[in-house]
Order: sequence, then C-alpha cells, then structure tokens
Amino acid sequence: MTMLSLRDEAFVGPSPLPLATTVAEHVPLSQGLGVLRRRRWTVALITAGLFIPLAAVILSIPRYYETQSSLLVDTGKTEFTDLQAHGGAVTGDTLMIHSQTDILLSRDMAGKVVDRIDLVHRPELQRLIHPPATSTGVWGIIDDVRHRLGFDRVRPPPLTAAEQRQLAVDWLLGHVSIRNDGRSYTIAIIAKTNDTALSAKIANAYASVYLDFMRDLKITTLDHAHAWLNGQIGVLQSRVAEAEGRVEEFRRAHGLILSQEVSRDGDQTTLTGRRMSRVDIALTEASNKLAEQQSIYDQVQAARHGGSLGALPAVVASPLVQRLSGELAELEKQRAGLEATDMSESPRLVRLASSIAGLRAQIGAEESHIAGSLRAQLEATRAEVATLEGRVHDLKGAVAGENVAEVQLRQLVSEAEAARAVYRDYLTRFEQTSAQAAMQEPDAVLISYAQTPLGPSGPHRGQLIGAGGLVSLALGCLGAIMLERRRPGVRTLEQLEQRTTLFPLGVVPFAGRERRPLLESRVSSYTLSIDHICNMLRHGDDRFRAQVVLVTSALPGEGKTFLSVALAASTARNDGRALIIDADIRRNQVGVSIRPNFRPPQEGATGAPGLPGLTRDILSNVDLITLRGTRTSGNGRYLLDLKKLGAIIAEARTLYDLILVDMPPALVIPDAAAAGRLVDGAVIAVRWQRTEMDAVLTTMRRLHACGVRVLGGILTQADMNDLGRDSGMHAYLAQEPYGYDNA
Repeated sequence: MTMLSLRDEAFVGPSPLPLATTVAEHVPLSQGLGVLRRRRWTVALITAGLFIPLAAVILSIPRYYETQSSLLVDTGKTEFTDLQAHGGAVTGDTLMIHSQTDILLSRDMAGKVVDRIDLVHRPELQRLIHPPATSTGVWGIIDDVRHRLGFDRVRPPPLTAAEQRQLAVDWLLGHVSIRNDGRSYTIAIIAKTNDTALSAKIANAYASVYLDFMRDLKITTLDHAHAWLNGQIGVLQSRVAEAEGRVEEFRRAHGLILSQEVSRDGDQTTLTGRRMSRVDIALTEASNKLAEQQSIYDQVQAARHGGSLGALPAVVASPLVQRLSGELAELEKQRAGLEATDMSESPRLVRLASSIAGLRAQIGAEESHIAGSLRAQLEATRAEVATLEGRVHDLKGAVAGENVAEVQLRQLVSEAEAARAVYRDYLTRFEQTSAQAAMQEPDAVLISYAQTPLGPSGPHRGQLIGAGGLVSLALGCLGAIMLERRRPGVRTLEQLEQRTTLFPLGVVPFAGRERRPLLESRVSSYTLSIDHICNMLRHGDDRFRAQVVLVTSALPGEGKTFLSVALAASTARNDGRALIIDADIRRNQVGVSIRPNFRPPQEGATGAPGLPGLTRDILSNVDLITLRGTRTSGNGRYLLDLKKLGAIIAEARTLYDLILVDMPPALVIPDAAAAGRLVDGAVIAVRWQRTEMDAVLTTMRRLHACGVRVLGGILTQADMNDLGRDSGMHAYLAQEPYGYDNA
C-alpha cells in the first residue's frame, strides 16, 4: 500500500466532495414514529395540558335547543308587475332572496316579534334586565374582594320600557339566524335558545310576523297606487278632450279632407296628396320603362353600324327569323353536299344559290322591321313620360299649399293620440287596482311550522370531546416533533451523510468519567464500535484505508482527543502497534486523558532516533509524542512546526501500524488544514446532538480547500440507549460475539 509522505509535493488532495445544499428535509414515517416513542411523555403532557381544560370548557357549555320554520318566497304571484315602480312586488332572483333575508334580520322585524310573544317578560330576559345583586363563582369572589377594599361597583339605574325592548331585540337577533342554500327560494328561520318551547315560539312568530308584513306592504302599496291613479285620470281625460278639439278645429280651418285610403306608414292623406302619389308612381314606372327601351334601341343602332342585326335579343326571339334561319341552314347544307359532286355551273347549284339569296333577303327585311318596331315603342314611351311629368308639375302646385298645413295637423294628431294612450293606460291600471285590492296575499308561503324539539340540539359533547382529544394529541405530537427538530446537532449517521455528504465511519458511545477500563475491555459497546472504525481505517476499502490519520473536530469539546486514544488502543488490542502524535500545542491533553499525572518529556529529550519527545507504552503497544510549539521571531507566539511534524511522520511510518495525529479544532486553529498534506487522511469528530451542521460544513470546506483527504466523520459521545430505540444499534452491539472461535 502506497502511503503519502512529506516528499509528495505534487499531491493537492482529492477533488472536493459536493457539499450538501439546503433542501427541504423529508422525515420518514418510521423516524417520526421513533421520535414520538422517545418523547411519549412529552406528547402525553402536552396532550393532557390541552385536553383537560378543553374538556372542562366543553362540559361547561350549556345545552341549547334548535328548531326552524320554513318559508317559500312565491315568485309566481306577480299580478301587479306593471306597478313595480310604485310597490314592492317580489322578484325571484338572488338579490330578492338577500333582500328578504335583510328584512327578516332587521331590528323592526325583531321588535314586532318581541311584542308579539312578550319576550321582555320571559325569565331569560328578566335575568338580563334585572341582574342579581351578588355574583356567583369567580365573579362573586372578585366582587367580595372589591367590597372589602371599598371599591363596590356602581349599579346602573333601572332600564326604561324602551331600553328593555331594545335589550330584548338585541338578545333575539343573537339567537335567530336566517339561511338559504342559494339554489331555491326557501328561507329557513332558525331559533336557538336554552328552552324548547321558546325556540319553537320564536321561529313561528318570526314567520307569522313576516307574512303579515308582506301582506300589509302589498295592501298599502295598492292603496297608494289606487289613490294616485284616481287623481290622475280626471286630469288626463281633460287633456284628451282638448287635444281632439284642436285637431278638428285646425282641419276645418285649412280645408284638409282626408282620403279613405291609408298610406303605407298607416297615416291618412288628403285627396290631392293621394292623387300626387299615384301620378308619381306612374311616372317612376314609365321612366324605368323608357330607360329599358332606350338601352335596347342603343343595341340595335350599334348592331346596325356593325353590319349585323342577327345577334339582337329581339331578332333572335322572333319566330319568323328562327324559321327562316332553319331553312337557310338546311339549304347551306345541301349546297355543301352538291359542291363535292357537281360542277359549279350545275343547275341544281344555281337553284340552291338563288333560294339561299331569297331567304337572306327575307331575314334582312324582318330584322329591319323589328328595329323599326323598337323605335316606335321608344317614341311612345317618351311621349308617356312627358305627359306624366306635366301632370306632376301641375299637382305640385296644389300639394305645396297643403303640405305646410298637413305637417301642423299631424303634430296635433300625435299629441292627441299620446294623451289618449296615457289616459287609456291609467284607466286600465285603475280598474286592476279596484278589482284586486281586496284579494291580496303575501308573496311568501309558510311551508312548515317550527316544532318543539324532543331533545337538545347541542352541543354534541361527545363529538367535541373526541375532536378536542384528537386535536390535543395532534398538537402534542407536533410539539414533540418541533422539540426534536430544535435539537441543534446530528442525531443519526443518516443525517450526517444526507446533510453534509460526509461519509459516516461510525458512532461512538458516551464513555463517561471512568474511561480507562473501556480501553482494556473487549466486549463493551464502546470498544466494539471503536474496533469497527479502526478495522475500516486499517483494512477497509482503499477510499478509507490510511496509516497516518489526522483527527480533528469543528469546535472544542467534540471528544476528538479520547477518540484518538481509543483508536490507538483498538490497534494495540488487535496485535498492532500505534503512535499518537499530540499536535494540539495549546492543549496537550492526550497524555492526561490516559494518565491523570502524566508529564511530557522535557524539551530536547529523545526517546528514539528521529522521534523526539517519545513516551513509550503509555498504553500497551501505544506510544505517544507530545509536540510543543516553536517560538517565532518577532511576535513571540508559539506555532506548530510542520517540518518537524512531517519528519516525525516519515520516520514513524516504518515503525507503527497506525499513526494518529491529534489536531486542534479546525474552526479555532487552522493547524489541521495546514497539516493535512502530511497525512493520509483526516477524520472529523462530530459530537452527537451537539455539533451544529453549519460548523461541520465549514470545517469540510476548509479542509477541502487545503487539499486534505477527508475520510469521513464519526459521531462521538452518543447516548446508545436513546439512539438504539430507532435502529436497534445498542441491542446489537451489546450482544456477546458468537462465532467459530467461541464454539
């Protein structure tokens, strides 16, 4: 096995391991149950401390009786929807339901219920109106003390009748609730008191008062509407008569005689206006006809200049032209056949040519005749248009005078019709209110009356106590877990590896005050744990095997010094020879931890060649070298002589199986990081449940930055009874070793 020496200048250490990042810690269920088992008394105390007063409060809650009456808001009764501007007809929507709920919870409604059931004189209210002169319970004791000290409370003056009623209203509103599920028009009135009969009485009284209120509201609204309509009808009747009189007087004054026909917009016109309208329509039709014929004649003229009238629609549609064209096509076909067999001077060809020429002449004559007919129609239409334009011109003069007067007349007629429509509408409403005034019912129906409860509605003490017990237990478990999480250090090897990526070499039990017997025992859990760790360092995988091991910690008090002694003693028990180098020059405690009266050799003493300050067999097969600092020039401080340490390590490699270098805490003195290049690897001692995680991470970063090979971490001073409850470690280590040698 190749070991690192002082001469390995090219060694820069292993690549730094990835340090743990701050992530959300997921606690396994088994670990959480283990925490609860360890802290079962904490859980029990927290649970009992919460549950006992909670149960006392639940048992002291007085029983109450709850009952309800149900109302259905009847949205179908909307006979007077045209009177919504004046009345309070109910509409079936969400806003209406909320409005009815607000009405039920109003103080006026509650006051009517108080008056109807005479709530002021009930015993429940009398105790509030006339409180007893002396209090009971805790308040009685307080009043007695105040009386002895001369600080008696000033009793308030008696309440007036109005104040008693207001107090009853406040009490009632605190014991009544209105509910609606938002999906129907049903409103539930729920009363909750300490008396069964009173609960039913309040719920039924509320429903009855509400129905009476809605009925009175509609009757009052109709009465107001009837009186108002009666006053308006006479005024409107006079307005209609005046408007119709003005229309007739204006018509006679301007001689406007209405036609019996009605125009397209539904209005009657005068005779002159009606005649003007007809002539205007005829002129429009004649003008359209003239434009159409002019277009056709323009096509004829264009075809005549082009030399062919045969393509005109009128010519193509002519039956005579169609017949002559068919005969001409037949003769052309016959001539084409004869030209292939006869000579050009053949009599048959001559006769066919003559017939073809005659047919073409007839077609040309017919085309000219059709063109002449179209021209004649065009001229006739022009004459008709001119005649109609003359008539229109003559009628315009007559109509112009009537138009001005007709406009004024139509305005007067519109005013009369508007007055008549308003009068008719008001008269219809008046008849409706007169007929329906005595037939009003509230826009709500009582579905069910409130029944007297057969038993208390609550509180459900069993359920509340059960829920309180579960909540108390949950809070107790949560408190135990929070207390567990507030413990600053590492508890298990799994936490050490997960949070720092530091390989866990093992866990060492707490040694107590009598440490020397532990070093000599072979069957204790302490020595067995140390033997396993030492065996890994000496004979384990190459990643952890080392001859020269630097032992350090993050902070003082981690147990690194006795860990070094224990590892050396384990090597000696297993037929090896170990050397401990006490390099903590400010606190050389290795020798004292073994022998309380130990004194290191004097400066300059040589126990063996190349090993200054050697103390042989401080334990069996364990030697000790206690280093002292060298004084530097200038400031006079003592520093660790790294060259001397390197020379000692180089000399001791051939003499010892395991060399342990006890260094000061890495976060206090940086000697461990500086000397890390001289050893094969470093071991970090982490005190169980004491060393904070940030300190371990900072130590690792410093060692990695200096190229130190970190072999792993060891949990020291662990309570195996506590730790073993989860993992069974203590029970396993406490067993006697059985094997072939013990058979």
